[in-house]
Amino acid sequence: MSPKTDKQYLQGTNVPVGISAICLVAAVLFLGCAIQNRQPPEYVKDIVAYKEGSDGLMVYFVLADSTGSMTTCSGTVVVVISEAQTYWSDFSSKFEESHTELFRKFLNVDYSDFRTGNVGLGAFEHEVTLCSFGRLPFSAFSQTPTENIGKIAITFTCPDGRTLSGEETFFF
Repeated sequence: MSPKTDKQYLQGTNVPVGISAICLVAAVLFLGCAIQNRQPPEYVKDIVAYKEGSDGLMVYFVLADSTGSMTTCSGTVVVVISEAQTYWSDFSSKFEESHTELFRKFLNVDYSDFRTGNVGLGAFEHEVTLCSFGRLPFSAFSQTPTENIGKIAITFTCPDGRTLSGEETFFF
C-alpha cells in the first residue's frame, strides 16, 4: 500500500479533513475565550487581597453578570482597606470587632483594565477575568497595619449609576 498524498486524503477519506475541522473548531473556541465578556455586571464576584512582600498587599476584584459569568465594565471604584481589632465587650458580654481605616482610593476603571489570567495553585488553579489594583505598599496607607486581620471593601459604580459592593477578610 503506497502512502496517500494530501489530495488523495481530501478526495478519499474524511479522516484528515475531520481532524482539520476539529482543529478549526478548537481554534475558534480558543479565540472566542480570549474575547472578554461585556455584559453589564450584576455583582462583585470576588475580591482578593494577599500579602505581597513584607510591606504591601496585592489586590484585585472580579465582576459577574446576571448568569454568574465573569464580565468587564467601565466605571469608578472605591477601595477601602481596614484592619480589624477584636475586643471583649462588657456591655454585650461577647467579642466585638471594630475597624480602623488604613487606605481609601478612588479609581476610574475601563474595559481595558480587566485581564484574563490564571490564579490559584495546583488543583485550585482557574482562569479569571480580573481588574488588578496591583501592589499597594503600606507606605501608601494612612498608617501601617498593626493587627493580623484586615478587611477590604470595594464599591463599583457602573456607567448607569448602579453600585455594586463587596468585602472580604484577609490576613496582613
